[in-house]
Amino acid sequence: MEILTVIGVLLTLAGLFVPTLISNHSSRQVEFRKQSAPILSKLLTEIKAIEGGSYPFRLISDADFFQLLPHASGRRRKKLEAAYSAYQEAHEIAVTKHWHDEHPSDETIFFPASFIITNPREVLEKMQSFKNELNR
Repeated sequence: MEILTVIGVLLTLAGLFVPTLISNHSSRQVEFRKQSAPILSKLLTEIKAIEGGSYPFRLISDADFFQLLPHASGRRRKKLEAAYSAYQEAHEIAVTKHWHDEHPSDETIFFPASFIITNPREVLEKMQSFKNELNR
């Protein structure tokens, strides 16, 4: 009989605290997704440009990233920091050439800000972890 009483008390306590924990986690997830959406949009723009062969330079600033960190839990924050570091490294290893160097023309048309990327696969691989973390 005592065991049933203990079980009843434990179930009652669980019923009081579990919904609160679930609600807090859910609201944190919603806020994280809300804050990560603009960064994810910029990242997807970069990825799309690189897949197309052009190089967009960095669209995501450190300030963008640091605004996201307070909305991540401790464990997730560490993963995000590692993924952002890989994103930064992706831009560091990117090998670019001016469009005109690859497609010389005697015409007067010249695109001064047009760069192509010569190692898109490597760069995209480095960016993948950041994309995964933002999508979680």
